[in-house]
Order: sequence, then structure tokens, then C-alpha cells
Amino acid sequence: MITRNLHGKLPAPYYIYAPDYRETSSGICVMHYLCHALNIAGHEAYVALCDVVNPALRTPALTDQIIKRHNDLGRTPIVVYPEVVSGNPLSGPVVVRYILNRAGFLTGNSLQAGANDLFFHYAHDFRDESLNTNMLTLPVIDSELFSPPTEPVERRKSYLYLHRHQLRDVDFASLPTDIEILSLSKPKTLAQLAEIFKSADVLYSYEISATCTEAMLCGCPVIYLQGGHIDTLPFTEHFGDAGAAMHYEPGGLARARASLPQARERWLEIETTFWEQFEDFIHLTQKAVVDHKANLHTRPLRDWLQARTLSAVQQQLIGERRNDLKDRTSVTAIVLDSAQDSALLNLTLASFGVWEPRTTSLRAVVFSTLPRPESLAPNIEWLSYESDIACRAAITCATVIPSGRWCRSSCRPRINCRSCNAAWKRCCTRLATPITRY
Repeated sequence: MITRNLHGKLPAPYYIYAPDYRETSSGICVMHYLCHALNIAGHEAYVALCDVVNPALRTPALTDQIIKRHNDLGRTPIVVYPEVVSGNPLSGPVVVRYILNRAGFLTGNSLQAGANDLFFHYAHDFRDESLNTNMLTLPVIDSELFSPPTEPVERRKSYLYLHRHQLRDVDFASLPTDIEILSLSKPKTLAQLAEIFKSADVLYSYEISATCTEAMLCGCPVIYLQGGHIDTLPFTEHFGDAGAAMHYEPGGLARARASLPQARERWLEIETTFWEQFEDFIHLTQKAVVDHKANLHTRPLRDWLQARTLSAVQQQLIGERRNDLKDRTSVTAIVLDSAQDSALLNLTLASFGVWEPRTTSLRAVVFSTLPRPESLAPNIEWLSYESDIACRAAITCATVIPSGRWCRSSCRPRINCRSCNAAWKRCCTRLATPITRY
């Protein structure tokens, strides 16, 4: 695991991109438990963008102060995203994609992965054969809670698990008449589910879910139905055909029920095998940091630009912020026509047409001894140098432009000028001092 050396270099920290914890989502639980596993193994891991955690887990929250401290110490973080996240919203230098479901199945979005991203998949059912990926099956289900009853029970009730499959698409004619629906619209706690499955006769499902594994661990066979996203028996690399069957298999329910003990044995093997996979996960991700630092100064320009391209999530957040700020901020362009040349002045004023007012409006104030043109844009004010007009409107941001220079579409205001009582000429002279180039 981690090298014991008081004066050694600390390994790279982990930032785990995890939504708020809720036990009804196995994918979210896996991300939180990954953070917990890293911390109890002696590494440093945090959950990012998360307000709700499981108090029983070691999942500290990532803060700006922690990020700054790592940056100041030159520690390169490893960012781990589930497959529901597109791009690299945390701008991590080393990125891991943890595929917990079929990519795009839940969100419809592509991964937008980087060329050097590492891939780990939870199950072969979710593996993309075109990617160089590794297995990491984190056993998020508590096999002590979800276990067969200690005393013999009479199993009678049949259940149908529904989450994303629509109720209107259920073929009830092929199901027992007294079947009861388990749905997230009426969520059960893990303890309640364990009690249900310890006395359930069978669980039907159109979907791949950890709930099906929980049922098998309690001694309840699972029958998968066609019509959703399942055509063949899932999780065969974990369980083979033990504990479950497809609805169309002749005698499938009897075979699944008889093989339930083997399904539990295989899950207990997964709990042991995980730690070997976990060691590989740590080795590969820490090595990726070493490789990243070695190639830091030789990376292609394309990779450098890609790391600075806004993801879809970042663009959405910026767009929302721009809408909030629309018409609330402005910049004043103060044009000084010291050359008294109308051609140069017209060149500067014409360039204001490239301004794209996404959030900030542009106002121009021209100081010139030339006559005021008959037609001026409504956002341009014309004053003479002799004018002794005080600043009547507060200027939150201003920039000074000598006539003959022009505004580019990529320009940004450079000088902050708070509201003052000085005359325009005096204020502009003070602002113009540090401007050497526009």
C-alpha cells in the first residue's frame, strides 16, 4: 500500500467526484466507499462537490483551501469521475473514469475523455472493448446485512423491481398475479430491503441493479425480464449463472433457486478479490502522476489546449452566471483625441462595433476639440477638453483608449475606477498613466 517513511514524499491525493450520499443509489455509494477505502488504506482522498456524506465513512469534503494547499506544495491530484460525468469539470491533471454503468445510459452524454485518462469498470457488462480498461469491483453491498435468514422461513411473496423501466411497459400477464412492486418512488431502507428479501420467493427485474444482488445474497432468486435493457443474463463474470435466470429459460427459476449458495460464495470471493484490484488501482493511478510530471514540459500543444477547453458543465454554469449579471455591469471606454485627427478617431469609434455584450454593456466617452458628429451611437458621449463636467455616474470599470487605436473582440477592461468627484479630464489623466498599450 503506502510506503512508511516519515521524511518521504507523500503520494498524490485523490479527488472523488461524488454526488450527495444516498443509500438508494449503488453508483453513488460506490464513489463514497472508494474514497473511504483510500483513506483507510493510508492515502489522502476527498469527495468533491458533495454536501451529504455517510457519517460512518471517512469521506472528508474537498475545499478550496485543500486544493490551494496541494497546489502550493506541488502535489498533483488524481480526479476520479463516474461515467455520468462528461469532460473534466475539476480540471484534474490526472483523470480516472470509473465506469459503473454503460456509458451514456443514465445521462445520454458522452464521456469526452482525455487521451491520457485511465479507465476502470465495475463489471464486464459495462466494459467498452475499444478502451484499455481495468476491473475494479467495489463490493458496496454489506454481505452481513444481506444474508440468508438464520432460521428456516416460508417464502411466498413475489416482487418486481422497478426504477427506470416504466410501469406502463410491464407485461403483467407473464408475472404472478399477487406480485408486489419495489420502486424508488416509495424507497425502502437497506435494512427494510434485507428483511423483505429474507422471506421473498422471487424477485423479477427488467433492469441491472445492485438490488438484484442484494436479493440473491438473502437467498431470493432473481428472474431477469426482456423488454428493458437486458437480453442475456448479466454479471456472469461475477456469478456465472448462479442465483439468477432469464425469464425465457425453461426451468430457470428452479435452477436459480438451487444455485443460490454458489452465488453467495462468489460474492464473498469478490470481497476478497477487491483488495487485489484496489492495489492495482492505486499503483496505476500513482504511476500516472509520475508519468504526467515527467511529460509536463513535453506534452503536445493539443493536450495543453484540450485541458483548457470548457466542458459542457462549465459552459452551462458560465452561461447561467452571465444571465444573472446581464445588464448589471458596464465598462466605460474613455477615448482621448489628443491628435485631433478625425480619421483616427473614427477608426477607434468604428471598432466598438465588435463588442459582444454578453454580460457587460459598453459606454464610450470621447474627449475631443473636434466638432461633434451629427450621428453618434446612443452609447457614445462627446465632450470637449475644456468641459468641467464632474463624474455624475459611478464608473465601476474603465479603460483609456487614445484615438487611432481600436477595440478587438477579445479585449478586456484593465483599469478599475471607483466613483470619484474629479472632473472628467483629471480622472482620465490619472487613469491613462499606466496604459502603455491596448
